[in-house]
Amino acid sequence: MSRFIRHRSRIAILAVLGLAVPAAIAYATVPDGNGVFHACVKRDGSIRMIDPDANRPRRADCHGDETEVSWNQGGGTPTGGAGPAGPVGATGATGATGATGAQGPAGAKGATGPAGATGAVGATGAAGAAGATGPQGATGARGAAGDDGATGATGATGAAGADGATGPAGATGATGPAGASGYQQVSMTGSAGPGATFSGTLACPTGKVAVGGGVTTGSTGDNVALLQSGPSSDGTSWIGVLKNNGTTTVRATLSAVCFSNVTTVQSLALTH
Repeated sequence: MSRFIRHRSRIAILAVLGLAVPAAIAYATVPDGNGVFHACVKRDGSIRMIDPDANRPRRADCHGDETEVSWNQGGGTPTGGAGPAGPVGATGATGATGATGAQGPAGAKGATGPAGATGAVGATGAAGAAGATGPQGATGARGAAGDDGATGATGATGAAGADGATGPAGATGATGPAGASGYQQVSMTGSAGPGATFSGTLACPTGKVAVGGGVTTGSTGDNVALLQSGPSSDGTSWIGVLKNNGTTTVRATLSAVCFSNVTTVQSLALTH
């Protein structure tokens, strides 16, 4: 038996690793002439087959971190005690995903959840096409009278109506007072230099009163100002005052309109 097993203390390890030998062998070697296999075992449990009869040292000898073991083809009855358990192997690759299982039965309906928060208002959609005109509805009841509207604009003047018939003659009125008489106009002429004034009091003939008067100049382009034009306090004369604002001398005429039999005097100012 010692001829087949050189390290009896390693038999238990080989018995445990026997199934993993094909995956850990670096390269296979046929047994020697006596049917004995030779190998080197590293500390991590990997096995390298060797051939002691080979000419190349790498295949004939174990290295410093390896232990040489051997066994015959038929195996033998191990006599050594069980060796310590080897290290845990690396985790294998993940297997392929299995086929999807059959669908299970539907579960019971759950309780209604709480109402969710109101969502944001969506954008206004495009206007739809106009619908067909509906039938005319029945006439509604008459509403209450509305307030009076604002007064409208005045209309255009209508055409003149035809002349009416002549009315009956009215009664003769009372005789009015005697009208004014004895019309007479009197005047006087003078001049005013630049910046000077022309003034005068023109009396009517005896028995007459001045009912109008004024001051005139020879040209409408004269630069003058009428300062006074009116009757005297007793109504028998006409007073006129004119100022020359121009740069040349102007001729001025003071006139008075006189009447007799006048009870009321209404003055009329005559300007240049």
